[in-house]
Amino acid sequence: MRIGPGETFRHLEIGKELGRGAFANVFLARDTLMDRTVALKMHRMVPSISSEMERRLALREARLAGRLTSPNIVTLYQVHDLGTSGWLMEMEYVDGPTLDEVIEDRGRLPVDETLRVLRGVLSGLHTAHENGIVHRDVKPGNVLLGSHDGAIKLTDFGLSCTVGDMTMSFSSLDGFMGTPQYVAPEVIDGKHPTTASDIWSAGVLAYRMLCGRLPFASDNLPDLFEAIRGGQPACMRDEPVPEALKALIQACLQKDPEARPNSPARVLAALEDIRQAG
Repeated sequence: MRIGPGETFRHLEIGKELGRGAFANVFLARDTLMDRTVALKMHRMVPSISSEMERRLALREARLAGRLTSPNIVTLYQVHDLGTSGWLMEMEYVDGPTLDEVIEDRGRLPVDETLRVLRGVLSGLHTAHENGIVHRDVKPGNVLLGSHDGAIKLTDFGLSCTVGDMTMSFSSLDGFMGTPQYVAPEVIDGKHPTTASDIWSAGVLAYRMLCGRLPFASDNLPDLFEAIRGGQPACMRDEPVPEALKALIQACLQKDPEARPNSPARVLAALEDIRQAG
């Protein structure tokens, strides 16, 4: 079963497509029963994955997301079974752009705005990590910004894994999992993602917000991975950024995961010190 704009599914009136990723389409919809606007995530069939595998992965995502309650994580309201087509996830709708769209439009962001967004992202990660969940795909495209209420929401736990779950690795599904520019070096080397891997990705995200560019970039994947493994990020020396914030980002981008801040709470505390210092 497939749904699309203009169609109705149970109590849901399907509107325009909001976006599409590697595994799913997201639609705007109206939940007439609850009288609210929602986002519907419908998983697409992937040629290299069996329909049963797709169903299991989608349900896995829903179960992980369903554990999480935070003002900085998109809320999962309900999951609808579409049979062999998979699952339809009815989620909180955030009326605003992604952080990626904001950066593309404006380039670098001012320090105070960067700190506010980072606090939201790290707060969402704190909730996930406290529930034993590693996000695995922290990037600007997975950060939603509310236009009216200023909300900062982390979304898309489709690649997430539980701490200690060794079934989702670098080579899962016969291909790379995640967004290459934001992936931690240990994951590139085939090690299992950990909470420290999310801290690395948050550091890359912070760098891009402040500098308007990525710390590691290349036109081809092997060179990009080599830069992430062994290179040093482009210098922030000339950026108008507090030295304490530069040092914090450098700490998040340490090659050795053991050398990074050991939790989102630790990064949040450092961000609060930087904010108070003005």
